[in-house]
Amino acid sequence: MKKISWKYILAGTLLLSSAAAMSAQNMRSGYFMDGYAFKFKMNPAMGSSRGFVTLPALGNFNLGVESNLGMSSILYPKQDGSGLTTFLNSEVDAATAMKKFDTRNYINTNTDLPILAFGFWGKKGRMFHTVDLSVKADVATSLPYDLFRFAKEGSVNGNVFDLSNTGVKANAHVSLAYGFSLPIGKHVKFGARAKFLMGVADAEVSLKKGTSLTTGAEGIYAVTDGSARGALPLGMYFPVNEQNYVDWESIGNTFSTNIDAIASTCSNFGGAVDLGVTVDFLEDFTASASVTDLGFISWNNYSSASAAKDADGNPKTTYVVKGGEKADFKNLGKKFLKCLDFNVIDDRIKKTLMLDPTVYVGLEYRMPFYRRMSVGLLSTTKISGIYTWTEGRLSVNVNPTNWFSATTNYAYSTFGHSAGLAFTFHLPGFNMFVGTDSYIPMLNVNPQFIPINRVNTSVTYGINIMFGAYNGRYTVK
Repeated sequence: MKKISWKYILAGTLLLSSAAAMSAQNMRSGYFMDGYAFKFKMNPAMGSSRGFVTLPALGNFNLGVESNLGMSSILYPKQDGSGLTTFLNSEVDAATAMKKFDTRNYINTNTDLPILAFGFWGKKGRMFHTVDLSVKADVATSLPYDLFRFAKEGSVNGNVFDLSNTGVKANAHVSLAYGFSLPIGKHVKFGARAKFLMGVADAEVSLKKGTSLTTGAEGIYAVTDGSARGALPLGMYFPVNEQNYVDWESIGNTFSTNIDAIASTCSNFGGAVDLGVTVDFLEDFTASASVTDLGFISWNNYSSASAAKDADGNPKTTYVVKGGEKADFKNLGKKFLKCLDFNVIDDRIKKTLMLDPTVYVGLEYRMPFYRRMSVGLLSTTKISGIYTWTEGRLSVNVNPTNWFSATTNYAYSTFGHSAGLAFTFHLPGFNMFVGTDSYIPMLNVNPQFIPINRVNTSVTYGINIMFGAYNGRYTVK
């Protein structure tokens, strides 16, 4: 029996991550900025200032990634000044190197690339409608502190390295959505988006509590407990060897060009809703809240595997490197893969998986002395198990004319500190915006423009065709 591999799932997620980093995501800096047409993706109760039609692939384009790691965590200047070396080099003191890593280290992308989108006001300008077709891909990586400590100090006898909460997770799907924003009374707006979903791929590899590496005189041994799952295109699945363990080296033989395998990829269907509300109170305050991606996808080619247990039902102990073997890091990864004795549990079955929702809560105060200026506070939480992240963002927003809006903001999140900036020009016939949720890393880059410190940065821009009269919150009469 043949089947998919952890190794290749990991490779696939890295590819998805690369693609996601070149695509689009919600610009949270634009949540309170007038004229940002795509805020409805964060809160469907928020309509646009005018009707709009997107330009394919240019409506909301993003280049970015969120991480609490940076190049300075990995690379160091050589003592002789001849270039750079990695933190693994003996020239780099272990205590110095490990200060650059957190308890949990993340590399995340959240991609939502619009293929086509348009929005329009209904009769009497009360209800705002949106229709959009997009491709969404989320990739999340969780790397514990001890994984890097093992890479740096693994040869020291008696060290124990806790690899719990190591994981890589990826999901990609196509979304066709209809949404509306509807006033309820004078001070409340309710919004909702219904989404029809077609799944492309879903995969996760994670190591659970109890997974560890220990160095000793007899070598380096691993205690492993974890799981792997995948619903991948082209008929891919988990291959197994004679011992009924997942064969990590044979994933290349699982891919199929059979028309039935390809067709099965196009029949992973699901649905989701986004819900949002805004409330005006005390004349100058607006509170808002929303939850997005409440839904599921039913997968047709789902496979899963779980770590094998010993005779007592405990995680198995196997040697990565036996005494006398060379523990070179070049081949250490391959050796560790061989210790991941995973049994296939589900073999290409139908399985329904829930999406990972995101919760937004906002509070905005309009300045009484200059009502086209406001201060906003936005809380964002992505709920995704060990990959969960949170952010608080404080912004100052201005709309001095009917054709220009801007925001500047500061955020603190799971990924560290950041500062954002965004502008939008809502001119006759079109709208253009440009912004970033974190511009500080851009000011400290190497010659290849890679951020030296935390790689928590993004650039977003869009050009959209606009129609109808300007209907912004702070319209200049």
